[in-house]
Amino acid sequence: MIKQSNLHKVSLQLTKHNKEIEVRAEASGGQARGETLVPSESILTQIAAKNPSKLSQTTFDNIGETLYKSIMVGDVSKLVFDTLEESTRFKQSTHVELRFDADQISLAKYPWELIKNELGQFLVRDGIIDMTRCITYPQPMPSLRRDLHKISLLRVISQPPSLPPITAVELVVKNIETIIHATFSKFQRKLLVERISSWGLQFDGHGALVLKCQKCNKINELKAKKCIRCESSLSKAKRIGVLAFEHNGDVDFVTTDEFGSVLYNSGIQLALLLACETARVGNKIIFNGLAPGLILSGVPVVIGMQFPVLDSFANQFANTFYDVLLETGDLLKAVSTARRMNLRGAWYSPSLYLRSQPTEEENDKPVFQTRHIDTAVPSEVLAGDYFLVRLWVRRSTTKPFTDEELRKELGIGEQVDISTEIFESVVKFEKVKGIELHRGELLVQVQSPACEIKPESLKLFVDEHRDAPPAIFVVKPMKMGRIPLIFSVWQDQNMIASVIHQVEAVESYTKPKVIETNSSQIAVEKEIEPKQLEQIPERELIFDKLMRMELNYDILGNLIQRELITESVENKLLGLSHILRIFQICPMMGEPTVLDQMEHFSRCGQCPSYITENPREVELHLFLKGFLLFCYDKGLFQNMAISDIPKFKTTLRASL
Repeated sequence: MIKQSNLHKVSLQLTKHNKEIEVRAEASGGQARGETLVPSESILTQIAAKNPSKLSQTTFDNIGETLYKSIMVGDVSKLVFDTLEESTRFKQSTHVELRFDADQISLAKYPWELIKNELGQFLVRDGIIDMTRCITYPQPMPSLRRDLHKISLLRVISQPPSLPPITAVELVVKNIETIIHATFSKFQRKLLVERISSWGLQFDGHGALVLKCQKCNKINELKAKKCIRCESSLSKAKRIGVLAFEHNGDVDFVTTDEFGSVLYNSGIQLALLLACETARVGNKIIFNGLAPGLILSGVPVVIGMQFPVLDSFANQFANTFYDVLLETGDLLKAVSTARRMNLRGAWYSPSLYLRSQPTEEENDKPVFQTRHIDTAVPSEVLAGDYFLVRLWVRRSTTKPFTDEELRKELGIGEQVDISTEIFESVVKFEKVKGIELHRGELLVQVQSPACEIKPESLKLFVDEHRDAPPAIFVVKPMKMGRIPLIFSVWQDQNMIASVIHQVEAVESYTKPKVIETNSSQIAVEKEIEPKQLEQIPERELIFDKLMRMELNYDILGNLIQRELITESVENKLLGLSHILRIFQICPMMGEPTVLDQMEHFSRCGQCPSYITENPREVELHLFLKGFLLFCYDKGLFQNMAISDIPKFKTTLRASL
């Protein structure tokens, strides 16, 4: 969707050092570097006091010229000029890519789209350059779909009665699904329960940059000094982006994190936020703003508005954008054309956010940090009804959800109690061999023998600087009774951690619901040989928990893989002895027939007919079959001599 040739592209990495701004430029013509003073914050003050559309032309021009001089410094200016000359020869615009690291909030908050050169040209407005804002993030940007006509655009229209009304006109897009009078729960259901397939999302409504009270989490206006709920000082409050959804005739301000958590793993590849201040950044990290925050949530392309815009501007911008995008597939051309069709409007307001990759040097840098895996599920649910469960991977410096936040995340009322378990250990973030956690994608699964679960798995991206959005699953119990929900986290086909919750599925609620949460830290600093297992208390805890639960043998089988990757036959047997202790929960495991049949399973892969009379035994034997087939397939027994077989069987029997 970005068809621009690299011959006509300039990347500008902007970094603040004290009171100076460093600009590193890269283009087909070479590299350049320059330094100058950071633009005066009076620019931001002037814009905050008045909407840019109400500034005098002189002030408007001065802002554009100041911003231009701040990035076109020294050799950078010459490199950019040469690239512009080359683009002009081919009658094309130049793609100027502004790159920011996630902590460069002080630079990302400037309206760089306003830059104006010495000739009096606003480069973005006049189509001389196409500007994108790229935030450094190590997760690779996915390939964007080309068959946009085949799947729908999701349109969300929210008009809380307490806010000024909006006018949302019909779009040129033919394949469209619309949520009218959108509440956040409607939005969640559409993406999480119905799991509609959409290539893009458009939000029509109101947005803002606000202050979130650190003490009570209340949303306050940006200019507020004290919290309207608890009257605490807001001097250190987090500045975050919010969207205004409807809720029982009032307004429900949904934060960047909440909105992004629903979009994560949704498959939506482009978001157009036609709401005020959705392109602005927060005060702690760039991702606190709405448009950049959705980049963190896995949406590869996000367009937001830096400043207030009229409905007429928003509607014309959207229709022109889609018209060009669906016709040409060219994202930059679509944004530029939509901007230039509104030259008398707020053409400077839209910002296009993309994701950029860090350098190899940054990617390879080892980082040691603790990571928490938090899970939350209701303890009692209605059989046959859907409910949400979530898993978070967070840094130790990030506070876990408060009870109020957790209730909002799960859509549960204030009458619901919270119950928490905590386990601790360490994580090492480094690219290493074996089963150690490193910067990259994690696969999260939730499994249960008596539930319908959507989706089957989700991917999270973890790195040392940021918390990943949650993995959200929709679960529907198919029968009443006590049901295990088993969360597992994987990386590079190795299980990193697992958590088991018990849920009571009932016909009707018999007692106040309780949200059961689990907070655990994962220990994968180095690969563990089986001989070391006996010294690890966490391992004993896992065995004890498993022995009390109704096991899911697929997950248990995957756990086994970690115990057997060793060259020593003695260590293989020791690992098996730890594993087979778990089987004490099955009464039939004391019978010699199980061990006598193990070689039969590995040879012919069939279950003896007498076993099929007992479903519980079938489940166990199928597990043993899969376990042995895995062992033989991976060659784990290839260095075992014939003379070792009796010792092998003896060890197995002893472990029971």
